[in-house]
Amino acid sequence: SIARPLAYLSLPYFALRYISARHAPTRYYCRLTAFTLAFFACAFYGVVVSLAAYAAGRRYDLSWMVARSFKLVAGSLLDVKFEVEGEEYLSQGPALYVGNHQSTLDMLFLGRVFPRRTVIMAKKELRWVPALGMFMQLSGAVWIDRGNHEKAMESLRQASETLRAKQISLWVFPEGTRTLWDEPNLRSFKKGAFHIAIQSGLPVIPVICENSRHIYREGAINPGTLRVRVLPPIPTTSLTSADVSELMESTRERMLQTVREI
Repeated sequence: SIARPLAYLSLPYFALRYISARHAPTRYYCRLTAFTLAFFACAFYGVVVSLAAYAAGRRYDLSWMVARSFKLVAGSLLDVKFEVEGEEYLSQGPALYVGNHQSTLDMLFLGRVFPRRTVIMAKKELRWVPALGMFMQLSGAVWIDRGNHEKAMESLRQASETLRAKQISLWVFPEGTRTLWDEPNLRSFKKGAFHIAIQSGLPVIPVICENSRHIYREGAINPGTLRVRVLPPIPTTSLTSADVSELMESTRERMLQTVREI
């Protein structure tokens, strides 16, 4: 009978579940491992489906497809759910989406709200991460060389032209790096995204996830619900390069007020 071998094979799984339910460090590393495996599996899936996406003319939907897949898989494994307010603003056409950047779990947040026909801006170092870098390249990611101002500005100019020509959106984390705050807060913003918004004429749409320390902190990944709020579009068509700083600061103030409210 096959039942007995299957029972023996399942013993490690049930033993691990039993231990993790009673031992917080084991539970944390089991959840972290599940998250990491889901992340790279979905990145590999992105590389595979990119061929079909190219053939179907859906290159710029790749990030949306993979983000949704990751949220479905990892969100189910970790039992993390989302409540989204203002979701109607995610489907109003090409825009520059700006989100707050807290932790690795932002990938789940992205998976829940990432819009169709949207590419992401990322530091060029991610290009060399196995599977992830290849997938991001195929999906049309905008690479930024943060150590070379001239190259960075040229990348921004090219990105603006692509967004206009292809009628696609861009997702940016304007803080530039992750920070998991004890209390809701934001880092200072980088100007790059706002240069692109003004050059391309795209509206800026802030997307804010609440402080996630009740879900993720050092040594713990807990089940729970995260609230997300999408703010109304901020028009940029009448702005010039002289307005970049004001646009950046006013957007940050709106996002900071929101992250402290939700």
